[in-house]
Amino acid sequence: MVGKLPKVLVSQIETSVNHLFQRVVDRFLGPFAGPKRLIVGYSRDLSLPGIYASAHVNERSTPDQETLNGLVRVAQNYLDAERHKATAKALNAVQAFVSNQAYYDQDPAGIQTTLLDTLSDVFREAKTSS
Repeated sequence: MVGKLPKVLVSQIETSVNHLFQRVVDRFLGPFAGPKRLIVGYSRDLSLPGIYASAHVNERSTPDQETLNGLVRVAQNYLDAERHKATAKALNAVQAFVSNQAYYDQDPAGIQTTLLDTLSDVFREAKTSS
């Protein structure tokens, strides 16, 4: 039986999942939802703030910044929960993979292919659920 995963590996998995979810936050909540950095692929029209503002323009009303901030906060909390769930699934998938006795019987190329397939499934599920 294999013990806990090394901290470096755990950190790398968490960083990968965080990067994936930060891209989602940047794209759908806008660049103001997180720390300042260069963001490529952001379209205000397709973000939550842009959709909210567009709805108010169509209704000829004034958008309320407090309401928008509340909507962004709720969406951010949801994405944070999904990020934690995806991180746990990825860590569990890797732990289960290295705990499996068949892991030690494979050649290195087969190990890498099998692990990448497993993690691809986890990331694909994370992308479609958020």
